[in-house]
Amino acid sequence: MSLQLPAYIVAAEALLEGAGRRDLAPAGGFYYRLRDEVELKPALVADDFRGRAFPAGSRSRQIVRDEREIREIIGETARFVGSILEGITGGRFPLTRPELVRKLCGHCGFRTVCRIQSLKHVTPESPEEQ
Repeated sequence: MSLQLPAYIVAAEALLEGAGRRDLAPAGGFYYRLRDEVELKPALVADDFRGRAFPAGSRSRQIVRDEREIREIIGETARFVGSILEGITGGRFPLTRPELVRKLCGHCGFRTVCRIQSLKHVTPESPEEQ
């Protein structure tokens, strides 16, 4: 699962809780596909909410069993975001893991100004060059 939607759910829950709405449970996260016909696409949703929060006929590889599983994903996301924040606070905020530098951004239009591209030119090709 991606990091973005669970993080948004965490943020939405915090905002709702601050407004005194602790009685709400997340049905999940959705994307709006904004093409010729606008479409709601389930992206991280609990099957428990099928037919109520999203159409019963929806298909997605990211429909999980139930609210408990969404809570697990949200908890894992919150821990991961916490570790990223700790790293940033400690001055560690790498662009990506070194082993992924060569595989990234082959299609991106911002290659000429991207900091990852500069890593490609200074990252050793083999362990002997390190």
